Formats: sequence, C-alpha cells, structure tokens
Amino acid sequence: DLCDWYIELTKARLTGEDKDRSRQTQQVLLWVLTETLKLLSRFFDVSINTLLGAPRQLICQCCGMPLEDGNMSREPDGSFNEDYCKWCYTDGAFTYQSMDALIDFCAAHMANDAFPPVQVRAYLQDLLPKLKHWQIAENK
Repeated sequence: DLCDWYIELTKARLTGEDKDRSRQTQQVLLWVLTETLKLLSRFFDVSINTLLGAPRQLICQCCGMPLEDGNMSREPDGSFNEDYCKWCYTDGAFTYQSMDALIDFCAAHMANDAFPPVQVRAYLQDLLPKLKHWQIAENK
C-alpha cells in the first residue's frame, strides 16, 4: 500500500511543468526500484535479471559465456555480478590478466573434433575485443 500511495503522489510531479522536479522525482523512483530489486535479489538468492523474468540474455563480458544464476559471479558481499561468469571474476578479482591467457585456456578446453583449436582461437579473437571487460582494459 505504501508503494502504491507514493507512486500516486509522484504522478503530479512527473507530469508537471517543472522539469527539474520531474527529473528529480524520476531519479528517486529509479533509486527506490533499484534498491528494492537488490534487496529482493539477496533475499531470494537470484539475480535481478531472473527476478524480472530474464528479459535479457546475459553473457560474460570477459569470455562470452551465456550467464545464468548458477554460473554468474558474485561480489565479495555476496551480491550477483550480472556482467561476469564465476570463472572469469571471483572474490572481486579477475582471473585472466590478458586476453591471450584467456584464449589459451579456452582453446585447450573448448576444442573438439567439430571445433578445432585454430577455429576456437579465431572465434575468440573476433569476439573478445567486443566485450566490455576487454574494451575497458584496452582504454586503461
């Protein structure tokens, strides 16, 4: 009831003439929603993406692996990190310090008769530079 009451009160601010007040109200509502989702995520031990019905297909922004709650990394405080898998980011630190080290590891473990090491390497050399982790590392 409190949430419903608050949202009803904010409608006048959101649709009013004062753009600064409207923007401030939107920011407060976004903060409340975000923090509520974080609390629910911790309480139910599922990611925010799962709470929202998995609207996004998440992939690890380091290795490109599809992410689900079971292989998603966690921050040191236990909260989910929806950007990385648990093999690339653990206890607040990244596992692979270079793209070459990650490619070497993946080529050794992903290769099979249908996907030989040379193809794995070519695939990863094309994919990895497009991912957030490696773009950030490149700009440092």
